[in-house]
Amino acid sequence: MTCEKCGAKLNSNTKFCPECGQKIMISPKTIQLKCKECGGTMSVYSDRIVLSCPFCGSKEMVHESDKVTIERIKNQTYKEIELEKIKLENTKEQRKIEQDQQKEADKQLNNFRKGKFSKIILISFIICLLTMFTAFSNGRILSGLIAIVQVGLFAVSWLMGMGFVKEKIPRQHILFAVLGFVLIILFIKTNSIQIGNKSAVSPTITENAETDEEEGIYTYQVRNYIGKNAGSIGTIVGGYRVDEYGHGKIRIIFMAENGMLVNQKDDAQLKEYVVSGQNLQPDTNITIIHLRDRKGEPYSNLVDYQSYEEIILYVNKIGESTFEKTDITQINPTLDRHKFYVRDYVGRNSASFGTVIGNSRVDEYGNGKLRLSFASEDGTFVDANDLNILKQYIIIDQDIKANTELVLEYETDSKGEEYDNLIRTQNYEEITLKVKKLDNSIIAEMQEDSSSESTVVETVPTESETVEETIVTKQITVTMNEDEFLGMSYTDAEKLLRDMGFSEFEYQVLETKDQSKTDETIGAIEIKSWIFGKGDFSKGDKYEEDAIVVLWYYECEEIIEVSNLTVENCEDLAIVLSEKNPESSIVSSFATEYKGQTIEFDGCVAYSQYHGDYSTRYDILIYAGNYNPNSAIGPQFQFEDVNYSNLGLSFSDDINDFISIGTNLRIVAEIGKFDSNTGLFKLKPVSIEKR
Repeated sequence: MTCEKCGAKLNSNTKFCPECGQKIMISPKTIQLKCKECGGTMSVYSDRIVLSCPFCGSKEMVHESDKVTIERIKNQTYKEIELEKIKLENTKEQRKIEQDQQKEADKQLNNFRKGKFSKIILISFIICLLTMFTAFSNGRILSGLIAIVQVGLFAVSWLMGMGFVKEKIPRQHILFAVLGFVLIILFIKTNSIQIGNKSAVSPTITENAETDEEEGIYTYQVRNYIGKNAGSIGTIVGGYRVDEYGHGKIRIIFMAENGMLVNQKDDAQLKEYVVSGQNLQPDTNITIIHLRDRKGEPYSNLVDYQSYEEIILYVNKIGESTFEKTDITQINPTLDRHKFYVRDYVGRNSASFGTVIGNSRVDEYGNGKLRLSFASEDGTFVDANDLNILKQYIIIDQDIKANTELVLEYETDSKGEEYDNLIRTQNYEEITLKVKKLDNSIIAEMQEDSSSESTVVETVPTESETVEETIVTKQITVTMNEDEFLGMSYTDAEKLLRDMGFSEFEYQVLETKDQSKTDETIGAIEIKSWIFGKGDFSKGDKYEEDAIVVLWYYECEEIIEVSNLTVENCEDLAIVLSEKNPESSIVSSFATEYKGQTIEFDGCVAYSQYHGDYSTRYDILIYAGNYNPNSAIGPQFQFEDVNYSNLGLSFSDDINDFISIGTNLRIVAEIGKFDSNTGLFKLKPVSIEKR
């Protein structure tokens, strides 16, 4: 401390300056005050009266002394201690809850590991894994995808149940397992549909498929037609000229260099031509796939589809220059009844292919039909149903290119099985063919060639004349529905169909053991206007006069009733039942000779016991004749691993009344195997009755 006047240094208790005598004024002591409300602090002289806090206006100020500070620290520490105690108690309670939850989880885990549920899930996982591979290998994609989801659900469920994967919600593993089981229903539905398809639908083949008669697959090689007279090739079937390969028929299209129509039905005209080329090279594989019945067995003579349906033969008149076509398009083979390839129509005469169905001209691809639309290069209308107009034109372009895939989707029945010939959709419905009119000289030549045909009358105009033409085509109208023929004698059905105008018939036998069917009655009928597959029909349908009617009639197999072997009708059985040595060669010979047949005899229960660990299945020892505790005759017959139903009993019967030792029975059983090591003669029970 210093003097304010002279600056001399002073002691703290000095009242006057020893140098200048100036009175020393001592300032009051500075203290710290703290507001109770807001905690704000300020420094003031101890002699000053503070009325309120400058921060919040509170009048309660505390002297911030060391004592106060210590007390505040104590209070704060107490609060913290209390808070820690509360936290500790909460922690202990939470820990107890967690321990209880862990105990419950361990209990559930232990129950799951030891219980049947884990085994069921594991078995389900394995089954779904196998079905997944099976589904994909058989092309059942939807079933395979469902199986993948099931495999995942069962796998995660098992891992959660075993504790390898933590559950996010309680019992999540049960939820996943239930979802997996629910999907089994969906899997069975989709699988049954696709299995039905597979059993009824012919197989997919490869381009180099080999003959497999059990699968109904027959492979042939294309013949070499070059150099042959056109009139010597093929026959007319169903309105087309075809060449036969086994039960398959390949349609023949003749193509002349100048675009003139070579009438496939006119043998006289065909004899004027020689074959100079073919679009399918000799020795090319033609694979014929036979139609299958509902059991998946191939028919012996009905074709479902074939790798090639037509062959184009390039012809020229005898003595004229050879028609050498260089721009031949090789059409891809059909390897699946659902996928065909658009043909190359360029260069053909417009009337050389297709058939009229309803009001449209179509070209057939298996059971599919591609509608034909003709557009002339000069805009002239070309009537697709008028052969005399069509044959005046040649194809110069097509809007769907050759070898474009034509995909067919078949209709399915209520079981998901595909119909043989009903198409639901196809990716192309119509093809537009651009055509060019032939020279009048060629048209006139065709007129001369066809002048002898009674079905076509036409005049070929000069440049100033118009074409007048009339087509007379005989068609047969069906006057009955298909189902009206069912159950009718096939001879009566044939008479009715001949009266309608049909003349071509084929007959097929339906062998059956169903005695409700009558011999030689119609079981199925079809009219084939095309050379492949079946042809359903309805009243009012129209067919060409050379359409083929196939009559399927029943031949019932004679059922010979075979009575059970008894001692009255089978001397060998009487000898065996009286044989005293149960291991005699007589017994073994009888078992071998009559295995699978049914015997009926009086016997008795010599001994019975549970089969293995089961309490409802039994092994029963049977002797012939009435029970005698002191002696036995005949073989040691045994019913092995049998229960109520095996013995022909109902659950209302007390099985002990029938299998107790000493019970006499009338036994009907199928002869099984004789075991020479044990001397036991195995029987498969049909029924037993007490006697």
